[in-house]
Amino acid sequence: MFLKPKLFASSSSNKTANVFLNQASGFYDKSAKAGERMTLLEGSILEKPDPSGWIYRDLEILANQGHVERIGAKYKVIKPITGSTSGTAAAVLGVGFKPAGYQQWKFGNGQSIYDAGEK
Repeated sequence: MFLKPKLFASSSSNKTANVFLNQASGFYDKSAKAGERMTLLEGSILEKPDPSGWIYRDLEILANQGHVERIGAKYKVIKPITGSTSGTAAAVLGVGFKPAGYQQWKFGNGQSIYDAGEK
């Protein structure tokens, strides 16, 4: 049985970061479909995921495709990957977090996507 990934290779490149969370930078596109609004950019660090969860599964697929690199229990984005705001925030924060992505991702001025009215 094949499950559709929630984190997947980005179809676009040359994006400039407009949102940030911990050691990750992303490009938020309000006009994209809900599951495709966030693109994690090169150099973003993703914390250790739950090895029994979908984030781990998707990151392992992306690692095998050359989009992320395993660094111990963490991952580093090598080529942009796309997902929902909450899914990407959960990948950035690691095991134990089930964040509301619109609250977690912040613009350069410190405002969350939600607080800026960009949800």
